[in-house]
Amino acid sequence: MQAPDGWVYRAAVGNDYYACLTIYRFRLDQDRLQKAYVLGLDKVSNTSCLLSVGQGCLYGVSEAGGPNNDGVIYEVSLHPHEIHILHNFNGMDGLDPFQLIVGRDGMLYGVAKAGGSLSDAGTVFRVAPDGSEFKVLHVFRGTDGKQPVALIQTQDGELVGVADHGGKGDGVIFALKPDGTDFHIVHQFWPLQAGHMPVTILQAPDGELYGTAQLEGDRGGGDGIVYKMRPDGSHFQKLHIFRFADGALRFDLILDPSGLTLYGTTILGGQGNTGTVFKLNVDGQGFQTLHAFSSK
Repeated sequence: MQAPDGWVYRAAVGNDYYACLTIYRFRLDQDRLQKAYVLGLDKVSNTSCLLSVGQGCLYGVSEAGGPNNDGVIYEVSLHPHEIHILHNFNGMDGLDPFQLIVGRDGMLYGVAKAGGSLSDAGTVFRVAPDGSEFKVLHVFRGTDGKQPVALIQTQDGELVGVADHGGKGDGVIFALKPDGTDFHIVHQFWPLQAGHMPVTILQAPDGELYGTAQLEGDRGGGDGIVYKMRPDGSHFQKLHIFRFADGALRFDLILDPSGLTLYGTTILGGQGNTGTVFKLNVDGQGFQTLHAFSSK
C-alpha cells in the first residue's frame, strides 16, 4: 500500500504468535526494505491488510490481539508514530478480522472469518475511521457462507465478497448493500466442478469480476482456478485451471492499470513446490509463469 508520503508500507509479525507488530516501508525506486517502526500491540497475529485513508494515517486489522484476543482494528499515525485501537472484537461481533477496505462514503468495511453467532461462520462489519459507529452488517450462518476472506465495493456501490467455505457447496460469492440490507449469494462454488474455496475477488474497469478459487476446477482434477463473471453472477467462466506445475493454493490476484492483465502468486506448486508468480490476460489467453520460487 502506497501512502501519501510516497512510501509503500507493509505490516508483518514475527514467528511468535504473541509478537509485536512491525511496519516496514520502501520506495518503488529503491531496492531495500526499511523498518519504519515496531508497535507495542500485544498478541498481534496475521496482520493481513494495511491501507491509507486521508493524510498521515494507516489502518489495518489483526486476527488476534485486544483484551479478548479476538482481533482488533487499529490506526497507525505516521507522524508521530503512534498506534490507536479503533475496535476490539468480542466474538459476537466477529472473530479473526481478515480484511479492511475504504468505502466511497469514507467508512471502513471489512470481514471477520469467524464469530458472530453459534455457527461461528464470520461477519461483515463497518466502522468510521475514528472508531465510532461500529456496526455488524451481516452475520453468516454457514448456509449462506462461512469464513469470509475478501471484500470489495463494486462500481455500483454494492459490497461483494467471498467466503471460502459454506453455502450449499464449498464457498460462495456474496453481495450486500453498505447498510447491510439485501444480502444475497451471487455464485455458489461446488466441489468437483468449477473450483471451490474461493479466496480473492476484484473488479476490472469494464465491470467484470475476476478472482481465484484454490482447489480443483476440472471434475476433481486441477489445483485451483482463475474465474471471471458479471456482478450479477451470470456468465461465470474459468479462465485458467492450475495444474500444480504452474502453481497451487492460496492465490493472490491484482489487475494492472490498463485493466487488461492479471498478475498473481501462489504458495505451492512450480518447479520447487514453493509457489509461483503468474500473469494472465483478462480474456483467459496468454497465461505465463513469470517466476517459480525455490527453497534454496
